[in-house]
Amino acid sequence: MSFVKKNVLKTNKAAGVAESKDPNIIIVYTKDILTFPDRDSGKVKMISDIVLKEGAYSIKIYATPSSIKPTKTSDGEEDSKGFMHGTEFAHPGDSLEINEAIADLTNENVIILQRTGCTNNFYYKVYGTPCAPLQLKLEGQNDFEATKNIFKFEATVKNKYLPGFYFGSVTFDEPMGVIVDGDTEINFTGSGEYRIIADGLEVSGINGGNHGDVISIVGYGNNVDVPFLDPKPTIFLKDGADWYGNQGEILTLKAFKNSEDGDLIWIEQSRT
Repeated sequence: MSFVKKNVLKTNKAAGVAESKDPNIIIVYTKDILTFPDRDSGKVKMISDIVLKEGAYSIKIYATPSSIKPTKTSDGEEDSKGFMHGTEFAHPGDSLEINEAIADLTNENVIILQRTGCTNNFYYKVYGTPCAPLQLKLEGQNDFEATKNIFKFEATVKNKYLPGFYFGSVTFDEPMGVIVDGDTEINFTGSGEYRIIADGLEVSGINGGNHGDVISIVGYGNNVDVPFLDPKPTIFLKDGADWYGNQGEILTLKAFKNSEDGDLIWIEQSRT
């Protein structure tokens, strides 16, 4: 489906105010990525999940909020223009832990995810791709003015895409929740990843959540023959297709408030 051109007008009187950014910068090593999302016809919105290899996870580094500066610039000659991505931020202090993180990140290819927005309707801006990653350049300061490490993640090559808008979930070392033997519902504790850790489970729905919340359910078993989740009045799965939750499979759902009764409906966004 081709992109439909449209006008872009002023959205509101505060459109130019600085964006709200989460102070925890998310870093994904490209060597840990199993599959990376395609984009829709607009070339910006990412349409599935970032799936990491078995046992891999993203890391977070705290950034002084006022120091966070994502960048995007176009570069190149006629007929060969692309985009250079980047992210700069400062981490206060010079602890052993931050120095070990710096040592591990040096000369590694990464992508950066910056959570944007402070409401339930947040999303991530993604800087870099596996084919056009970022690498770290560091500046350390330890003097009478301040002690901090300034992280400058810069593109190694041009990217044909602008930074992506990502609405999926992110894999960390600890999931937002787990689904264990005996659970008949997914107990929502926040947007993020929920891992199945038992075979043969079936759930009837999701308990909790608010409009705009997103969860990604990570499968567990092998050759599962009983659906973990099937279509229900509050669960809308694409084409009415059951989801079995085999190992390596991920189902992402987003919550929407039903305008008639105010109840939440969870609608499939993607599956891998």
